[in-house]
Amino acid sequence: MSTTVAPTLAPAFAAGAPARLLARVRGPAIAAAVWLSLVPLFALQHAVAVHEAGRPVEWGRIFAVTLDQFLVCLPMLPLLGLLVRRAPLQEGRVVRNGALLLAGIFAVALVRDFVVAPAVLPVFADRAAPQRRMANVFADATVYLWVVLALHARLYWRRLRAQEVEGARLAQRLAETQLMALRAQLQPHFLFNTLNAISALIRDEPEVADRMLTRLADLLRAVLEPPPGDEHALSDELTVLERYLEIMGLRFGPRLAVEISVAPDVRHARVPWLVLQPLVENALEHGAGARRGPVRVRVTASRGVSADGADALLLAVCDDGPGPRASQPGPRRGTGIGLDNTRRRLAQLHGERASLVLEALPEGGACARLTLPWREVPARAAVAA
Repeated sequence: MSTTVAPTLAPAFAAGAPARLLARVRGPAIAAAVWLSLVPLFALQHAVAVHEAGRPVEWGRIFAVTLDQFLVCLPMLPLLGLLVRRAPLQEGRVVRNGALLLAGIFAVALVRDFVVAPAVLPVFADRAAPQRRMANVFADATVYLWVVLALHARLYWRRLRAQEVEGARLAQRLAETQLMALRAQLQPHFLFNTLNAISALIRDEPEVADRMLTRLADLLRAVLEPPPGDEHALSDELTVLERYLEIMGLRFGPRLAVEISVAPDVRHARVPWLVLQPLVENALEHGAGARRGPVRVRVTASRGVSADGADALLLAVCDDGPGPRASQPGPRRGTGIGLDNTRRRLAQLHGERASLVLEALPEGGACARLTLPWREVPARAAVAA
């Protein structure tokens, strides 16, 4: 077994090692580069001071001395980083940690000027050991103070970013939870309505009620196995809708006529799961269920433009029933569990980019118009569906 697994795993470890090494050295390398980028600025400051003192400016020597001083300071930077991590200035510990930071900065400056510089510069820079003076200690401590402040800024920025990421994750989880709750409410809602219709037919038309139970079992298999996300292709949504309409056809008989008109180029558009069924159910309950005569329900889907000019999927479910308020045509919100849940799901998924209005038609009847931002199912998912 080891002879077959080892060759497979070895390249993975070999490929991952440089990436891990790069991740470890990237931060210190960036810090060292930023630190050494200050060398020209301090060298220029030194040169200006020499020029103002009336002495000749030796650019090469000034730059070399300044570079040596900054290189000697490099080993001190990790110590300053450790100080910031152990004693950050934060609420409730500003005085205590501030005192620790000042003491640590001064101690690091002492070590740099009284220990490291005298030991390193004569060996690596081929120069005489610098004089141990407290003035140099205070000057270096001032520079280190700015370094500590910069490290604090970086620390607070990373914490702020982490809080933003965590807040986004919590918001996403909350939205997903709300979507699951709203989607779960839809299943018992239409299930109870269908069972009530079946119970009304059991005594007078038992054969029809039996066929409706069979169709309901087929529909529940599809409904109780929703897609992984909250959206799927419009073609899949239409398949579920057709199974629901088979049940309603048995309930209402020949007086119900349903027309589905879907443009070929929109069948792979993304729609929320079980978004058409509540609209059709609302049309049937307030159309065919509100009168004894024939009722016509029309479902349309096409690509269009939303109110803000963006590409959109336009869905409409219309009926020729009495309508919400036949005397006052125009767009209305409409009420009911199905419509309210659909609006909430749209708000969770798309915000203000999606809308659902219930319009009372002048000639009678109602039309639920749904506008969704245009999004397509990936080709692979569409083929699999």
